[in-house]
Amino acid sequence: MIHLLLIHGWGLSHEMWQPFAHELQTINAQSQNDNDNDNNLNLQIHYASPYDNAKDSINTFKENYNKHTTKHTTKHSKKPKDKLIIIGHSLGGLKTLSTNIIAMADVIIMVNSFAKFTKSADFPHGINGKILSRMIKKFSQDPQSVLHDFLASNHILEHISNRDYMNTLDPKELLTGLEDLQNLDCRHMLNKKNIYNITGGSDPLINSHMQADTNNNPNIHNINYPTGEHFIPHTLSLDLAHDVTKIIHSISNGIVENFNNKAISYNNNAQIQKLISNKLIHYLNSYTEKNTKENTEEESTPIQILELGCGTGLFTDQLVENFPHAHVLSTDLSFNMLKHNQTRLVNNNKETHVRFDQINALTDMDKFANNSLDLICSSMLFQWFEDPIQVLKLWQAKLKPQGIFAISLLGDQSFENINSYIKEHNFTKIFNPYPPLSYFQNHGIDIYEDNCYFEYANLKSLLKTMINTGANHNKNDSKSNSELKTLLKEFNQPITIKWNSIFIIGRLEN
Repeated sequence: MIHLLLIHGWGLSHEMWQPFAHELQTINAQSQNDNDNDNNLNLQIHYASPYDNAKDSINTFKENYNKHTTKHTTKHSKKPKDKLIIIGHSLGGLKTLSTNIIAMADVIIMVNSFAKFTKSADFPHGINGKILSRMIKKFSQDPQSVLHDFLASNHILEHISNRDYMNTLDPKELLTGLEDLQNLDCRHMLNKKNIYNITGGSDPLINSHMQADTNNNPNIHNINYPTGEHFIPHTLSLDLAHDVTKIIHSISNGIVENFNNKAISYNNNAQIQKLISNKLIHYLNSYTEKNTKENTEEESTPIQILELGCGTGLFTDQLVENFPHAHVLSTDLSFNMLKHNQTRLVNNNKETHVRFDQINALTDMDKFANNSLDLICSSMLFQWFEDPIQVLKLWQAKLKPQGIFAISLLGDQSFENINSYIKEHNFTKIFNPYPPLSYFQNHGIDIYEDNCYFEYANLKSLLKTMINTGANHNKNDSKSNSELKTLLKEFNQPITIKWNSIFIIGRLEN
């Protein structure tokens, strides 16, 4: 069960979420109608107010949710299977960060929100505190006037068709909300959780500098819409519903969640991935140069490139640099990896001919017409497939007659020194099995083996590096503590690791 808690902003009510909630449920209903079990969500929506003294406060929800999860937790499970996602709009996001409910949430999504609102010496782009002081003073005399002016000046009032709710709001609750906007500073909490920050262009309340202060935090996953202003749940309800759906799918898939959680730490630990990416573009360029000489026919239209499993964009960079006029679609199943790649390319002004989409490289290939692509490439994705040759056949149907693959993967000779020790002592394998080079031979494609060697302080350091890139060591079999301790002790010294790298260029024989 996915529990979605929606917390509205100041001066609003639960009704503000109706357009977004409708779009979200429509998307989920469509998945059910299409019998798309992978994308069908067991979703329950809850609502809360950002005011501590409200009957439907965050703390009230927390108490009820704790009762629910305790009831459904058995003695055989330490954690309930339910997931909690909190979406806070404006003040709702700030209040989420300020309460200990953040420890219960799997994901926090801040929409048109902030970790601090008022200006200070170390937060120079915030709203001047004197403005809030004047609002608070005037509010005690004429709360409806302050409320109306706030909603109107921030282009919210024009989107609210039924304004009767404004007469039912409790002035005491609204006053505590203004005081929270004036006093709360939750910037230290941005490092605590899996947090998304969704902003809208031309936001009249949160200026671009305030948005940048949050966007520049390296621990935040940013989604920036060019439009939307300060009321994205209304103005861009469909876009928001699609992105939230992708985030939910990301945390519902174990392998994908692994990569999602490591999108930020990935590049700092991806030395082997970077090296293999460089080697893959070398073999691809060598192949295309050789075949260009043999085929002098000029292409009048840009080539179409599909990158599968783009991750944070190590190979995307190579494609942009080496095929500057191509149309590139970079895809990944991990929403966080995909957004990280997109944001990075946009910031570096490299995204001119690159589009992005969240795609499953097996089940979503019907999105592409047969004979439509010039190049399908993937770096360090292929070893995750159970039957790689069948995957190649599936992909090849999408290639034009002269289209090719460019693929890198790890082979079965990787970690051979550790695997030899494991085999000798009849220990359970700790690394995922990779295919041998011979598996790809006799299929008419060019295959290259180019091993890479890296030195690590010890086995523990190697495993930590793998965990920090999401490519965790094998957990399919339970590894006893005694065996793991023996391995860590045996390899508790500098160790050279062989990464058996395989490169596939070309296309299968008919």
